Amino acid sequence: GCLYLLGCKGPITHADCPLRKWNNGVNWCIDAGMGCQGCTEPDFPDEVGPFYEKLEEKSFSFCFTCEVCSNVCPVVAQFENPEEVLGLLPHQIMRACAMGLKELAYETRMLGSCWSCYQCQRMCPQRVRIGDVLVELKIEALKKLKEKLTTLQPKKGSDNFLKEGRL
Repeated sequence: GCLYLLGCKGPITHADCPLRKWNNGVNWCIDAGMGCQGCTEPDFPDEVGPFYEKLEEKSFSFCFTCEVCSNVCPVVAQFENPEEVLGLLPHQIMRACAMGLKELAYETRMLGSCWSCYQCQRMCPQRVRIGDVLVELKIEALKKLKEKLTTLQPKKGSDNFLKEGRL
């Protein structure tokens, strides 16, 4: 499903009524007003771009570190002192990314603990694509880990791990 079916032609998503359901009545138009990232619908104009395009630095520029994302995160809510357990929290990860310090997020436990529930993204008053950013960072961190593992001396079972993700 897509806002395109409701008349959105990009580059900014538009829904004439934010409470209107789409995708056969399954989803709400929660991202109306966001930059259009493309779509999976047939006949969507190709010039808009792929649906899962790589996140750019400008994605973080609207974050003003209000902490809503961290406050609604069910992973963060599990801990009395989440920074101690998780390292950087979602709002801190966004700030680090905005400052060009994505590497700080790669080793934080928050990335591995994230449920990808997208509550952070749904509730962000600035419509920053926080959930998408966290997923992209997780993918980048895994690629870096794989690169690091391939440079180590192979041990019994490591070839299988690198090929299939298991020992």
